[in-house]
Amino acid sequence: MATRTSSLELPKLQPLSTTGDSVPHKMATMSTSWLPRLHLAAWREAKGFTQEQLGNILGVGKSAVSRWESGKRHMDMADIERIAQIFEIEPLALFRSPDDYEKAKAIDEFADLIETIGLERATAILKALKPP
Repeated sequence: MATRTSSLELPKLQPLSTTGDSVPHKMATMSTSWLPRLHLAAWREAKGFTQEQLGNILGVGKSAVSRWESGKRHMDMADIERIAQIFEIEPLALFRSPDDYEKAKAIDEFADLIETIGLERATAILKALKPP
């Protein structure tokens, strides 16, 4: 059976260098203006942080967080990775609303279950769970 790649899986990344002229450092600080909109405010609120609290953790002011959330200022990749670590999510999750991310995660988990137990058995389970 072919292995399915989850839409939520991320490649393993090497630690980013923060000094010198190394390529990883340049990538960490490159502009992210070309990326789709981040759902930073929704994730921050879902995780119970205020702008000020998140700013304090990141070593930036509340206004910086506000500008990131409004799209007036773009984050670099290192900031995106750090925020994802703080929120205990994958960096790509920040590009989806928390609800959309959880739905996609549930679909991936269900697809893994079907792959493990087989389509027939999964269908029987769903029929048994369906209300009359």
